[in-house]
Amino acid sequence: MATACAWLSSFFAYYIESSLYKRGLRLLLCCANGIPEKEIDYLNMAANNKVDGVIALTYSDIGPYIPQRLPIVVFDRYFENSAIPRVASDNFSGACLAIEKLLELGCRHPVYIRFHSIFPGESDKRKEGYLHACEKHHIKPDYLDHVGCDNEPALLKEFLDLHRNPDGTLTFDGVFAHTDYHGYMFKKILQEEGYRVPDDVQIIGFDGITKFGNEGDELFVSSICQPVKHIAEKCVEILTSQTDLIAPSVTLLPVDYRCGGTTKDAV
Repeated sequence: MATACAWLSSFFAYYIESSLYKRGLRLLLCCANGIPEKEIDYLNMAANNKVDGVIALTYSDIGPYIPQRLPIVVFDRYFENSAIPRVASDNFSGACLAIEKLLELGCRHPVYIRFHSIFPGESDKRKEGYLHACEKHHIKPDYLDHVGCDNEPALLKEFLDLHRNPDGTLTFDGVFAHTDYHGYMFKKILQEEGYRVPDDVQIIGFDGITKFGNEGDELFVSSICQPVKHIAEKCVEILTSQTDLIAPSVTLLPVDYRCGGTTKDAV
């Protein structure tokens, strides 16, 4: 299974190229593999070669290094420079939708698991959405939340052990995972420990990662799916239609729920 970042990046780049081509523009694709120095080099190269603009999907702290007057639109990430337009999924509403769906399907105690970047982004609002939904339904929040972690399976196993009753049952019956990748990882751990998904525990992730990399293919887990094509098209639209990039600081696009076999609407 590809990570959420790799899956999202490939689809995002594909739709960016397609949308640009329709406008008579061409894509110069720069892949930095999360290395900040490479990203900064690419930004400087873009500024020096007078490209029409940059659409960035980054998880590095490159805000201070973005050249002045370089037209740029960013997917998801937040920078100190609020003048940089951002496009993202409606992560807050998506998280609320995930909890509403789990409750609708019979869950009484949904938990939240998150491993995330140290840099702020719109995806942080998934936790805010979870907490809001818990407050709305008078549920005590219960979550695993780590930054920049490299031992996720061990922490998920520890979280599971801490929520195991003496009779072997669990204190939770639903999981909202910050990404499909971690939802799938937790699913495997649950199954290895003898729990049935979705009979004992239902899982909803976030992203909409498909097993064969094509839209419409089977999902790894039930998911709140991001509209990657529309996000890409909106980025291109903002970049090409605004002379001075006078656009809202953030444009949020709606998400939708799709069953992927880890919730009871699949049975």
